Amino acid sequence: NSSYDLYAYWYEEPSNQLIDATGNWWGTTDAGEIADNIYNSIDSATYSPNVDYSGYLDAEGGNPIAMNPLPPLSADTTLASGQSYDVLDRIVVPAGVTLTVEPGVTLNFLGNSTNQRIQVDGALDIQGTQANPVVMGSGLASPSAGDWEGIFVSSSATKFVLQHVVLEHADRGVEFETNALVEPGDCSVFCVQDSVLRNNNYGLYLTGSSPLLDGNTIELNQQDGIYMTTGSSSLITGNVIQNNSQLSNSYSGIYIRNASHPVISGNTVTGQRYGVRIYPQNRSLANNAFPVV
Repeated sequence: NSSYDLYAYWYEEPSNQLIDATGNWWGTTDAGEIADNIYNSIDSATYSPNVDYSGYLDAEGGNPIAMNPLPPLSADTTLASGQSYDVLDRIVVPAGVTLTVEPGVTLNFLGNSTNQRIQVDGALDIQGTQANPVVMGSGLASPSAGDWEGIFVSSSATKFVLQHVVLEHADRGVEFETNALVEPGDCSVFCVQDSVLRNNNYGLYLTGSSPLLDGNTIELNQQDGIYMTTGSSSLITGNVIQNNSQLSNSYSGIYIRNASHPVISGNTVTGQRYGVRIYPQNRSLANNAFPVV
């Protein structure tokens, strides 16, 4: 087919719709290629529904490939400890809904990179442990940075706790939209703690938000380890931020822009062109707080 193998569009309330396209042969067993040829909610969240294309065949007339797809969320949901899930579409945590992820869960992102992400409009509580972290990354045969979009924390999110997570192969590992949430300091409301963010394009990307960033390892990302702009004022403490700027020798461990004023304390920052780069851009020294390093 010249455009799409399946094109679903112009639905009313598409977030409540699911097309069952399981058990088909799509001309390939490459999940990314299959996803590229399905037009669904990844392409238009406003008008297109989710499409479940799990269990696709291993050949024409062949057998279904075993997988455990993560379904759309419409109520509070807990992903049970030790389970592995295959993510075929965008996962939205709606306002008023909490997604809880227990230790040892694995999320394999099998679709294409365009908008395939976990979008947090409600609450996300990921509680891995040191012995059993939660693992999130590309499920493609040859994984690389940008295979999926990452976690997007919207301005309406009411809780975001990420503890003991290994997050890889995203465009922006975690992206924070402008949000007024305040973290009290014990990683109970708004934080990324004791996690590993590596092999993404950006490790963390903050716009006008101030989560606690504590005890993480942020390494081997293509661009900046932490990028913050538009008044972000996180406490960044006890992190190892190393060997980012893999794409070219022009990125930073921590890049601070546009009226952001974090407090940076007790970190190890090494292996980039710039360890901490501060670019205030049209700010007045007399009228604005500056980062504390």
